[in-house]
Amino acid sequence: MQANAKYGPNGLLTTLKTIENIEFRNIDWYEEKKSPDTLFITLHNKPLDRNPIKVFNLPTIPAVLFYDNKIDRFPVTDAAYNVYESKKIKKNVSEGDLD
Repeated sequence: MQANAKYGPNGLLTTLKTIENIEFRNIDWYEEKKSPDTLFITLHNKPLDRNPIKVFNLPTIPAVLFYDNKIDRFPVTDAAYNVYESKKIKKNVSEGDLD
């Protein structure tokens, strides 16, 4: 176990909660509006208002399809996870900041 890692209960298991500046938790996209300069890594929990900045895929594997008494192979690539940026918080610029 890492010395700077924090673990917590999750049912009958103990799971990793944080390690340095990385958190492992559920994402509530409405609440995340309060988290500027944050990257979110997820697969199934996708925000509706933005596209991922990067998609990481699993290695391509051959799939086999049997039809019409023939066997056909074709490559399949599934997403491993998606990376999203938090929304930028717009700052009000005052006249003193323009100098």
